Amino acid sequence: MEDTEGMKFAAAACLVLIAAGCGTKTVTVTQNVTTTVTKTVTTGPCTGSDLSASFDAVPGSQGAGNIVYALKLTNTGSSSCDLTITTFQLLDASGADVPTNIQPPPATSIGSGESIGYNARFSPDVNGTGDNTNGSCQPTSATLRVTLAGGGTVDAPIQPPTPVCEQGSMTLRAG
Repeated sequence: MEDTEGMKFAAAACLVLIAAGCGTKTVTVTQNVTTTVTKTVTTGPCTGSDLSASFDAVPGSQGAGNIVYALKLTNTGSSSCDLTITTFQLLDASGADVPTNIQPPPATSIGSGESIGYNARFSPDVNGTGDNTNGSCQPTSATLRVTLAGGGTVDAPIQPPTPVCEQGSMTLRAG
């Protein structure tokens, strides 16, 4: 009988050990957490010291009494700014005002190091109402001065310098 009792004891011990071994399990759980951060970026208005500018003839654009010049404004400042142009003024080589009629483009934002371009179409040699009738329609313009709502101006050298007929009229489009 002792053998039967010993066997029962051994069987019970084995069951306890087996149950203990089977009851332990390692589980790895991976959790992905998505965090949404809303950031409000405030930009101030562009000033003349934030920008550099160029105003160059577009090669091959001259024809039918018109030419296209490309105005390029580059944000040389350390942060984004809101670009609002209030006026344009053509200047001759001595810095004197020349008749100018250009509608400013809509306001936009410009990041640090970014550039914005506009194409200006005008006539450099077809006289219009109010222009000189003998010789050049208007004095030769050497600079396009851009006045900014944020304060100051930025000058774009005109390459090559040119007269702008029809009292300095230009059509400006995003380019």
